[in-house]
Amino acid sequence: MSLIKTILAGVFATAAVLGPWGSAVAPAAAETSKAQTSAAQASVAQTSDPTQTSYSFGVLVLKYFPLTADGQNVDIHVTGDVGDSVASLRAKTDSITSNLVTDLAKGTQYHGYANPAAPASYAYHVVDTKEVDTAVPSVANPYYSPPSNPYAVRPDYPRIMTGANICDYVDNRGVGEVWMYAYQGPSQLQIDESKMAGPNGDVSNEWTHDALPVCSKTYTLYTFNYGRGTAEAFHSHAHQYEFELRYVDDQEYSDGGHLFNDLFEGDNYPQTHGVTGRCGSVHNPPNARSEYDWSNTAPQASDCENWNPDSLGATSQIDCTVWGPANPPCGYASDTDNSQLNYIVWWEQNIPGRGNTVTYRGQSLRNWWDVHGEWDVLVSQRLGLTLPPATGPLKYSFEDGGPDGWSASGNVTALANSTAVGGQDGAHALRIDFHSTQSSDQPYVHVNPTSGGPTAGQTLTAYVYVPSTTASTITAKLYVQDSAYAWHTAGATVVSARGSWVELSFTPTGYSGAAKQLGLQLLESPYNTTSTVYLDAVNWA
Repeated sequence: MSLIKTILAGVFATAAVLGPWGSAVAPAAAETSKAQTSAAQASVAQTSDPTQTSYSFGVLVLKYFPLTADGQNVDIHVTGDVGDSVASLRAKTDSITSNLVTDLAKGTQYHGYANPAAPASYAYHVVDTKEVDTAVPSVANPYYSPPSNPYAVRPDYPRIMTGANICDYVDNRGVGEVWMYAYQGPSQLQIDESKMAGPNGDVSNEWTHDALPVCSKTYTLYTFNYGRGTAEAFHSHAHQYEFELRYVDDQEYSDGGHLFNDLFEGDNYPQTHGVTGRCGSVHNPPNARSEYDWSNTAPQASDCENWNPDSLGATSQIDCTVWGPANPPCGYASDTDNSQLNYIVWWEQNIPGRGNTVTYRGQSLRNWWDVHGEWDVLVSQRLGLTLPPATGPLKYSFEDGGPDGWSASGNVTALANSTAVGGQDGAHALRIDFHSTQSSDQPYVHVNPTSGGPTAGQTLTAYVYVPSTTASTITAKLYVQDSAYAWHTAGATVVSARGSWVELSFTPTGYSGAAKQLGLQLLESPYNTTSTVYLDAVNWA
């Protein structure tokens, strides 16, 4: 965290987060026909509970250790405040990485403090580690204004990501996050806590927007100051969740992030203001008197552990002993046991997660960890923190063991009911083997619904699955033919996820009556390689 950042009003005026927030660039309005997958790999359990979702994130670790001439120590003349041996800093950053892999998953165990066996929504694994023995590449800092801002330079993040060949890691090796270890010093380098890049905009905790390389899926870059510890790295990571949750909340309700910002986080300083605490924020616990009040031993009533957004839930007395280390009381016992780290883990475990039954205005809440896990899907389809209303029985689920009237056109070499990968809904899906000979060759599968297809304004949804062994690029798009057999086609979606079901959606307009036909067009690249995809859970409402 930048030591000179101050609390300022920003995009979400009542949020207690580090500021100024830089350019939190909102994504452009996206068509609902686009359903891009995120860099996290989704794993949706075969269950009627839609909150039972989980995600695995690959991590690229970058370390900048500018060395002294003898190559034994980090050069304090470059870092400003860190001059330890490179061996000790390598061990320290390895330890922080290991701690984060464990603690970030622990934070996604819904009410895990009460049920340590609660399933986590996230898992992390390191894909690769790169160590650089020179200073962080830098550019002039537009905020440089001593003495209030003594940092003359900031990291050249676009150059760093390009040099790391980030899109190969994101597109081909499952990386969803970059953890960059660097330094800050009293005046050496103004780092950003987090930065987002991808096809659906940039919503992150940064001083200024940088044009990072845009890959086929969204990834997030975090900069951790290795002069600090695990708690501070975890802290930076948690702020990114806050930004994303507020954005998706506001995307649904256009009310300034009220559900998350006001109803979940609540008043910044409940104890100072004499009000009942909700769940607090990364900076401020439910009994906060001021910023960073993680070690406050004075209790305050809070409904966080029984949180209800429609009205106050049952309250309990909350103070730092709920999460703090026992010895010293609510202080710092170690890098892995201290009041800041323990509080943020506890706070995250109260975020509605897997198996939550919370409702808001009559609508069930989704697993809120979907937001970071499926950012591209939620933003491109303008989904929110509540689940879409139930739409009734699926029109096509293939659970009867047959093709349900579906047929193929073009270079589809096989079309059959299959249980090879299970279904998005149930155990069956429609297997499609196809090939393309050129970019304009888009084989398709289709059906003529006996009772008519979607009317204009209804949303057609379907799920596709690309096996994990598929190396080809697969593009898919939904379409309908109206009563005059005119085509209405969704935008093309690159189905980049492998081994998981991906939702496509399309809301056709510009015709009257019910569509005569609906279907799915496919394209593979390279051509003539013969690819397989599975189709399931086709519906409209």
